[in-house]
Amino acid sequence: MATANDDGVKVCIRARPLIRRESGCQAQWELDTQQIKLISNKEKVKSYMFDRVYGDDETTRDVYEEVAEPIVQSAMQGFHGTIFAYGQTSSGKTYTMLGNTNSPGIIPLAVQDIFNMIQKTPEREFLLRASYLEIYNENLKDLLSTEVTTLKIKEDEFKHVRVYGLHEEMVTSPDDVMKLMARGEKLRHMAATNMNDRSSRSHTIFKMIIESRERVDFNRTREVSDDTAVKVAQLNMVDLAGSERASQTGAEGQRL
Repeated sequence: MATANDDGVKVCIRARPLIRRESGCQAQWELDTQQIKLISNKEKVKSYMFDRVYGDDETTRDVYEEVAEPIVQSAMQGFHGTIFAYGQTSSGKTYTMLGNTNSPGIIPLAVQDIFNMIQKTPEREFLLRASYLEIYNENLKDLLSTEVTTLKIKEDEFKHVRVYGLHEEMVTSPDDVMKLMARGEKLRHMAATNMNDRSSRSHTIFKMIIESRERVDFNRTREVSDDTAVKVAQLNMVDLAGSERASQTGAEGQRL
């Protein structure tokens, strides 16, 4: 998992427990809070350092509060932020980003936090928009639209990367956001591989555009300040396709 913040890129590792098809196997690593030691025949062979390492006894909420929540808070203050999960199929990327009913993932936790912060900031008014983009076979697809349209990615006059033609919808509650995501997930490319019965074969970017300004009493004149200026930020939450070797998946043809 990587997140962009004022210090550049922060790289964190999350180790999941062994799954059913791995029953009878033993974990070939030892974990510390910032280190992974790979083990072969009970001998430590390699060691890797990261900003943070999470073991299988730590929850998605633990990951969110330490890694993602500061990015969400910065976005509410007008700074762009990106959170993405990277790893091979079945490593837990989608589980970490989306979660389930019993254990919400980073995206639903972030969405809930955004609206909680809005409730606690009555002095500002907010406008929220959301989009859901899929990148599959180097093609861009709008997951919030059933129309087949050609999306183009370009830099605008301010050197910002934009996807032209991408549909954005206004949202006013966490429920609105999660309904949009559920709608988009139905249009996402999935396929069975040797590593996962329902594998994400594409990258997706769920983007929330957070726009806010101070509430102004129009019955009196006041000078425009940084607080009264409009703040606009993008919060990008990305679920990447599996990064494993193609030979491991057994994928052929279009899936490959």
